[in-house]
Amino acid sequence: MPVTRTFKLATALLCVGSLAAGCGGSGPPPIAIGTLSGKVLLSGQAPGGECQVNFFDSVKGAGGLALTGADGTFTASLPVTPSGYKVSITAKEPEPTEPGVPRPKTVSGIPPKFRSMDTSGLTAMVKEGPNDPITYDLTK
Repeated sequence: MPVTRTFKLATALLCVGSLAAGCGGSGPPPIAIGTLSGKVLLSGQAPGGECQVNFFDSVKGAGGLALTGADGTFTASLPVTPSGYKVSITAKEPEPTEPGVPRPKTVSGIPPKFRSMDTSGLTAMVKEGPNDPITYDLTK
């Protein structure tokens, strides 16, 4: 059976229509993100070494961490989903170094209650877009 010109045209239009339908930009909606930054203080003073700020939303099962500098400032390096987070703050364990290379200073004096999300009482409310920095002043 010979292929007719009409059949070829209909097949071509069907292929072009299928391709065009796939290019409509209909995908999942973009994920909302926010920023999380701030400062950790120990009794009003910079910690003098690196701390780890841990945040977790038990409802969404999402969280992350941010490291402070010696001055206590931190910024989450990955985008954060808008939500309410429980926060804990721990001393960052220094990475192993080469022999003869001094290790970074470890922070001491973080009260034990701030090391657990269950007892710290610290929270972070992240909204979509830029958020104001948060200050956590850890006192005994």
